Amino acid sequence: MFTYVKVPIISLAAVLAFPVSIAFVPVATAAPTATSTGSNVTVSADLHRDTAAPAKTVTKCVNKRTGVARVIKPNGKCKKTEKKVRVTVTPAGPKTCATGGACVLGDIGPGGGKIFLDAGSQQPWGRYLEAAPANWNAGGPEPLIAWCDVSTGGIPGAAGWLIGTGETNTNDMDTACAAGAAVLVHSYNGGGQSDWFVPSRDEMKLMTTSRGGKADVGLSPAIYYWTSTQSSASQAVAMDNIGNIANLYKGGAVTVRPIRAF
Repeated sequence: MFTYVKVPIISLAAVLAFPVSIAFVPVATAAPTATSTGSNVTVSADLHRDTAAPAKTVTKCVNKRTGVARVIKPNGKCKKTEKKVRVTVTPAGPKTCATGGACVLGDIGPGGGKIFLDAGSQQPWGRYLEAAPANWNAGGPEPLIAWCDVSTGGIPGAAGWLIGTGETNTNDMDTACAAGAAVLVHSYNGGGQSDWFVPSRDEMKLMTTSRGGKADVGLSPAIYYWTSTQSSASQAVAMDNIGNIANLYKGGAVTVRPIRAF
């Protein structure tokens, strides 16, 4: 004995009436905005993911009076008080280093500078080091400035030399100095970032070893740059673009390049 089951037949025309949606999983989303022309609506959404995803088309019924929309099936019907529209959601590409994505050496970072260190994983101080561009000082040449206006007598702290100590050194300098490299660097807000600091000795060393490669930060030749590492009561460490170190008088005019960690 056979049992017959009635299976509804969907016409090919109904299936092809609207494009087939392709599902994707966004990593981060923001509320989309839509613009409408006729019966087509284009939605621009900040849908970040590791790889680009195709546009997604959905069908909506939009209330003609209130503008309130609801999603329906492609072959669904709207009420008389509604207008049927197809909405195309165009996902954005993946985040860049500058917009909060992963960074590689040589990328432009969130502060508009260049990434010259990727530690490979999160450290207590961050993962990446970014150097400000050469024209960071209001678009002009790099400034010549004293390390600190207090040129005699040691500053408490400001003696770290390892990677990850430059920010603390700079804070110590700024506390003790009314003017100088730390005060100037702390006033810089490139890329809308306010966490720039004077590099420590080892952080500056990394900047010099990046020359000639994709992470070259463009240090000027034949001049010295301050580090935030003081070497004595009256001197601090400075370094040229090829890594030569000098202990210079804190009141001397030397240039400086801000960096930041994130």
